[in-house]
Amino acid sequence: MQVIRASWCCLVAAVVLGIAAFVSADKVTLKDGTVLEGTALKEPNGYWFKGVDGQRRHLTDDEVASVEKGPVTSSSGGATPHHYAGSLASTKARAEDCDTPVAGVAIWQEYIDSKPTGDDLKVAQEELAKWKKLQSDNAEKIKGRWVGGQEREDIIQKYRQLETEGVRLIRQHQTIEALKKLQEAQRVYPNSFTACFWLGYLAMLQDNDSQAVNYFNQALRLHPNSPEALANLGVVQWHKRQFQDAIMTIYKAAQNGDNKEIAQDLVNAIAVLPPYLQRTTKLQPVIEASRLLAVKYGIGGPVQTMWIVPLNEDDNKPGHGGSDKHEHTPGMWYSGTGFILTDDGLILTNRHVVDGAKTLLVELNGHVEKSGHIVNIDTDQDLALIKIDADSKLPVVHLSPSNSPNPGADVVVMGFPLIDRFGAGVKITRGVVTGTEKLDVGTDVMVDAKVNPGNSGGPMLDKYGNVMAIVSMKSLSNSSEDSFGLGISAGQIRKFLKKNKIEVEKGTIGAVPLDTEAIVAKVQPATVCILSTH
Repeated sequence: MQVIRASWCCLVAAVVLGIAAFVSADKVTLKDGTVLEGTALKEPNGYWFKGVDGQRRHLTDDEVASVEKGPVTSSSGGATPHHYAGSLASTKARAEDCDTPVAGVAIWQEYIDSKPTGDDLKVAQEELAKWKKLQSDNAEKIKGRWVGGQEREDIIQKYRQLETEGVRLIRQHQTIEALKKLQEAQRVYPNSFTACFWLGYLAMLQDNDSQAVNYFNQALRLHPNSPEALANLGVVQWHKRQFQDAIMTIYKAAQNGDNKEIAQDLVNAIAVLPPYLQRTTKLQPVIEASRLLAVKYGIGGPVQTMWIVPLNEDDNKPGHGGSDKHEHTPGMWYSGTGFILTDDGLILTNRHVVDGAKTLLVELNGHVEKSGHIVNIDTDQDLALIKIDADSKLPVVHLSPSNSPNPGADVVVMGFPLIDRFGAGVKITRGVVTGTEKLDVGTDVMVDAKVNPGNSGGPMLDKYGNVMAIVSMKSLSNSSEDSFGLGISAGQIRKFLKKNKIEVEKGTIGAVPLDTEAIVAKVQPATVCILSTH
């Protein structure tokens, strides 16, 4: 989902300090039989590990045989975990290395949450104010310099004019003039995905593979899941006779969005492999996918020409993407929702909201910001636990005493959808439960209340203000079909919490149901907005 810099200094690391950490330590078994105890945090390529002796190390996935997570301690179980912020100097270095102001805010908030004193606190507050100003100005790094406010708007307006004209010229087959416009657009605003993509496309037409690779890599840094950019990068790899790399890159493109050109390129790439390579276990899913796509698009077999895939017209529109991500700037950030389970700051959300995050920033009641750290990410379904350090007892939301709601039950959905367009205030939708059967991986509640990008991880509430389910996704929709909200039921959430040795109090059923306004008043203080950077 994201391109992630695998540097520990840009990850939100949760380190449990003190004797209580040793009581609830994780157990890591290495493949050589060594057993380690301490705190293990998942990173993209392995685990960040702190042993009970205080020593820190990185463990690769290849070294680790198994990880047994210790119990998560909270207000329901005793000790309160804290996270390691590092020194003032290292915090400043981490912030300066960030790609988004949101990440800078999260890093400095994390440091302030670690309770510095004296001059260190004063410096940290000044730095936090600076990064919040950059965030409010919607600033981004352009040519190595933070630019925000009107200056950024002027740059964006100029580049959009050039980019729009360049794309129009490509569509009208005025390729030479299009190249000039797009090169100028990219000079004005190097963070343009569209300009980088089309410059890579034109470099392919000129058989300039090295230049094409540079442009497509830059485009994928801005939009990591672009099927067209991935497919074309795969074609360049194929031209360079890097056949296995080409196959896996084109396969990834097809996983993110297939079309006839991508399907044909995948079939072509697989066909050049010798039979013994085609029989490898790693390639079996790829080969099966190519057969499926061949049937879907009526492809009879390989051809000698690899297709160069143009950008879908919709991808040229500002804001295209349709997910919880904000990808106009090179350092992407995602918005999601969560709700507080324990009064010391344990929060439930979706796995896809926080998985792979460098930093987490949690907004309480729309204005109080706290840094967050990942406690547990479920490997079976779309659930995750994060933790903030609470200055005082926090309001909580309770799970419904029923494991699954009844079809037809009223439901209120709360969350923070589309905050880039409609602001960061909580949004409310309501409807009824339309189904409770197993629907997708982990989801078992369907509602007709609207959910949108950013609602992920938010509560689906019953008529007493208890959580009947957590929003996980919405069904696909088109011009003839409406979408439904899909959630994971309270019963499934309880199983996840039990697996992590967490007990929370069940909600109560009152004598009189609450109206929507009363439900919102009850639950809104415990519903949080989560910003994660990648």
